[in-house]
Amino acid sequence: MRVFKPKRSRSWRVRFYVDGLFFDKPLRTQNKDVAEQRARELVKETELEMAGILSPKIQRDVAKTHLKDLLAEWIKNGLAPTTSHKHRKNSNHRVARVIEECGWKFVRDITSKSFEAWCAEKFRAGEIKAKTLNHYLSHVRCFLNWMKKREMIAVNPLEVVETLQEHDDPARSFTFEELAKLVATAHPYRAAVYTVAAYSGLRKGELRTLEWHEIDLESVPPVFKLKSSKTKNRQADILPIHRDAVSALRLMREMGKSPKRTARNQKVFYRGIPKSPRFRLDLEEAGVGGLDEQDRPLLFKGLRTTCGTFLASQNIQPRVAMELMRHSDMRLTMKTYTDASKLPLAEAIEKLPSLQSSPIASLNAGKSCPNMSISGEIGINENEQETSVSRSESVELGDVAQPCPKGKKIERVGFEPTVPCGTSVFKTDAFDHSATSPLSD
Repeated sequence: MRVFKPKRSRSWRVRFYVDGLFFDKPLRTQNKDVAEQRARELVKETELEMAGILSPKIQRDVAKTHLKDLLAEWIKNGLAPTTSHKHRKNSNHRVARVIEECGWKFVRDITSKSFEAWCAEKFRAGEIKAKTLNHYLSHVRCFLNWMKKREMIAVNPLEVVETLQEHDDPARSFTFEELAKLVATAHPYRAAVYTVAAYSGLRKGELRTLEWHEIDLESVPPVFKLKSSKTKNRQADILPIHRDAVSALRLMREMGKSPKRTARNQKVFYRGIPKSPRFRLDLEEAGVGGLDEQDRPLLFKGLRTTCGTFLASQNIQPRVAMELMRHSDMRLTMKTYTDASKLPLAEAIEKLPSLQSSPIASLNAGKSCPNMSISGEIGINENEQETSVSRSESVELGDVAQPCPKGKKIERVGFEPTVPCGTSVFKTDAFDHSATSPLSD
């Protein structure tokens, strides 16, 4: 250990080795006796820390700091400067709520057992769903990982906590009749919101931040010009607009010309997006809603599912529907955002070919064999006693039957009949094949 005062400095410093590691630390005093005392304590403390007997000083200081103060420091300096205001607000609110309701005051109070008990209580009471509880866990983990990376804590006590399994069923889509009733009975402003949401597939957040300079109603076709900063996948998109959505947007533009509206507010839906209570009231007034056969209610996010279901029911190519819905995975388009209960399943099954109209079914029913021409067309002859086997005329089977010189019996295979000695060979201009003779022994 060497206590010294550097040149042109009034404060003392100490240099020493512990387990082969070199340390050079300030003593922050101008008194030599105080400097030597602090140096001895610093060396002893470092030796204990290196031996694992004593926690690092930063951890001892953090252990005495209230969690609310650490949370404020994380929100201010721990989050990236590019973090959005909404994410910053959610992080602060959710971590503060967990700290308050779990009764945590200091780092030593944080345990996985207390957090899991809090989650179980909120989930059983129906206050918070599994998906939201997983978000709470993610925010608290980020807060603790920030302290761990800066050696403020040795371990993250919530690393062992597992996320809850989410059972969030896909949102139910509107039928065309339900959507028409909702738009017809709702206030014109909200009706325009519902129409644009159902025919564009825009998310609720994208509708809320949509501005007029992102819409071109005069181009052919009219398009949305979405910015990358406002989309979920952070990619700019140009999407065509349905004619009903165009009419709703033109109406919205006329409504927005009110003198009460400020010139700085360039948002399309300047009154905001209807919240859940207002949306449910609109459903009740329209006489739609309620649970379907799968116990799924109608939600606002179901308007996006409605767009995907409409695309699927109109036989739009899946790749085109995926691009219009702006999905990164085809499974999202075909499964999550397509309500299979609204697809035309009965019409699709009726398009399958019927066995009742097949040639074999006609023979089994006792009807004459369908006519067959060289072009491959099959039909029933008006004269049921004759079968057309030539290019232009019907030929009696008895007139063209010739005895088989080497007849023998073969096993029945499928629809192949037993071939007795009286097998005849049919030879015409159109065909040259064998068939069973109607003659008996």
